Amino acid sequence: MNADFHFYATFAAARLAGFDNGDATMIAQANQAVDLYDDSIEKSCDTKYATILNSRGITNRPTVEAFSSTGMLKSMTDKTHALRVWAYYHFLPCMDPSLYQDFVSSAAFDDPAVFQKYKALCHPEGQIKPILMEDVLSKRKSQGSVTTDLLVRIGLELHVLNDTWAHRDFAGINDETLNDVSTTTYDKTEKLGAFDFGSSYVPLAKLSLGHGRIGGWCDDGFRVFAYIPAWRTRSEAKKTFYIRDNTDGFEKAFGEMYDLLCRFRSGKSLNDRIDQIDAEIYAAICPVVKKIIAFDPGKKSDNAPFETTEACWELFARKIRNITDRNVFADPTAVANDIDPFIPSQNDRDVRNIELDRSNR
Repeated sequence: MNADFHFYATFAAARLAGFDNGDATMIAQANQAVDLYDDSIEKSCDTKYATILNSRGITNRPTVEAFSSTGMLKSMTDKTHALRVWAYYHFLPCMDPSLYQDFVSSAAFDDPAVFQKYKALCHPEGQIKPILMEDVLSKRKSQGSVTTDLLVRIGLELHVLNDTWAHRDFAGINDETLNDVSTTTYDKTEKLGAFDFGSSYVPLAKLSLGHGRIGGWCDDGFRVFAYIPAWRTRSEAKKTFYIRDNTDGFEKAFGEMYDLLCRFRSGKSLNDRIDQIDAEIYAAICPVVKKIIAFDPGKKSDNAPFETTEACWELFARKIRNITDRNVFADPTAVANDIDPFIPSQNDRDVRNIELDRSNR
């Protein structure tokens, strides 16, 4: 995902969940910071700050890769760092190979090494994810109030949770048997063939690291595309295109984020029911959320009121700025109806519009 979701959508979700402007901003900034904190920022931290962190047993580590002028990865040259820090922020391992067993040959799963490797794939239904969510909720509940440290903490965790949807089915390790894709790939009805990343992206594409083989496609909420992933080894699965509808996944990511923030605000655990008003608010707002996520800036009409997805989220946040008092949101449908006309409609979202030339796989 990009800043339009990690910052703007997160801010909107936090406001929708009842946080005031300052707290919502802090949560959103912490989320987006994960994509900004590279090794150049790490090295610029003053010695006093680093000393304080070290005294608490905390070591500064970049959470995102940096590129040199030639396009080569810099901070990711340290494999240990990649596995221990970067991968867990952007490609949380699912730890559950059974999520992929319908697409992987039984012979492969019988090999312990192969079975273990599939644990590295990122998936929104992975085993670690609910543990992270419950951990931050329990800390909030035990403290009895929302502190600055907790706002930053949940913002950082939201980044990890967001990316389980965008980066699903890719692994934060350099492994072509997991991360490689078919050479023929489709974006809606357009046949693209092999990806052309340009000179600056060639090293990353060759690495088979994360989603490098499909560039930034998985980070665009509006995009629908299809490819054959290398991790599909069952014979029939290798002949079937995997269709990704990002809008559906990103809407679920927003709903998950909103749900967690509502629980965080009210001191509830994952096993508790969220407040009825919180559920009603999202039910009414969900169609507008999906409409914003589906907005493709490259296909906007000449008279569209917005240039970017970020601008759509900004309007959304302005419209809901008064709902920190949940009683103000007595009629969430009315609020949704007030926002909806301002968000441009684009009617080419049907996944069935993808026409695949199966003779050229």
